[in-house]
Amino acid sequence: MQFDDLFYNLRLYFTPGIGHITIKRLLKHCGSAEAVYAEKKKTITRIEGISQTVVDKLFRPPDNQLIEKEIAKMQKLQINYCTFLDTSYPVSLQHCYDSPFMLFYEGKLPSEHHRIVSIVGTRSTTEYGKACTNQLINDLAGYDITIVSGLAYGIDITAHLAAVKHDLETIAVVAHGLGYTYPALHKKHLSSILKKGGIITEYPSLIKPDKENFPMRNRIIAGLAEATIVVEASEKGGALITARIANSYNRDVFAFPGRTNDMYSQGCNRLIKNNEAMLIESAEDLLVSLGIKKKKKAEVIQSRLFVELDQEEKILLDLLQPVDCLGIDDLSLNAGLPSSKTSALLLSLEMKGLVMSLPGKKYKTFPT
Repeated sequence: MQFDDLFYNLRLYFTPGIGHITIKRLLKHCGSAEAVYAEKKKTITRIEGISQTVVDKLFRPPDNQLIEKEIAKMQKLQINYCTFLDTSYPVSLQHCYDSPFMLFYEGKLPSEHHRIVSIVGTRSTTEYGKACTNQLINDLAGYDITIVSGLAYGIDITAHLAAVKHDLETIAVVAHGLGYTYPALHKKHLSSILKKGGIITEYPSLIKPDKENFPMRNRIIAGLAEATIVVEASEKGGALITARIANSYNRDVFAFPGRTNDMYSQGCNRLIKNNEAMLIESAEDLLVSLGIKKKKKAEVIQSRLFVELDQEEKILLDLLQPVDCLGIDDLSLNAGLPSSKTSALLLSLEMKGLVMSLPGKKYKTFPT
């Protein structure tokens, strides 16, 4: 970590009244944050879009105590950073006019050779939404695709965990500094996410998860990806904001359709109806749109052949394979197992990508 470079970038960040777009103009002209403060004030006022008011704010005495506290916290938590001038800064974000001038991250940034897909949706997801998400990511297993989402309840965490389960890189974009975890319940998932990808934010570690940060976070989720998929969404919510931002960046937007009277399908249906999103029914729709050649069936399912199962899991799988679907009560009865045990085993099989849950507490095997 380069102390001087980080110090001057944080000085820019913590300067009141100067936003990311203005800071990017300054950095483009001067070449670095340190060079901004070495430049003559008169020269800076000649930069397009930089007024005397901006210069006055820029050269006010910095809050050294705050900056040094942030640097110490970053060092303690081993938080990395990059600015939009760095080669490590995601190329897809560089093309967004309102992208953050600086990113903070744990783990890694999205791999350069991967295709990046954002998956978003309601926090109050239904079994249908979970099934769509799990099936989609199951069918993307084996491709060089990075799954981006926001670590929130519902569709977000379902997407992250499904990506981890199927050995896909996943990136969580959060709306606060990396000194916090929100929601706190998802702290237990961070290590598995970091093993397969990273956690990214535009906020220094000391910034708390305030409500107004979340809509801003959505532009990073949309900007990182070449395609954004809305799985479930009501008529209002963050997922629709992300979809609109993705459209403004001229990125592909997809939405899973649902029944007209389902609350959490109304937003998706409206996106499709208004030609703001393409209808998606399967991973194949996405792969075709991205121009990715579909793998042969044997390649896609190969990883499932090596999943280790205990005897009780094998019993449930044997019961499900010959039929279209079975309810949990029928499975418990036929397997001779308590409902609580059956439920736990089914969750294990679902996490291993071997079964999927359906509405009405019914289960089926994934097609092979």
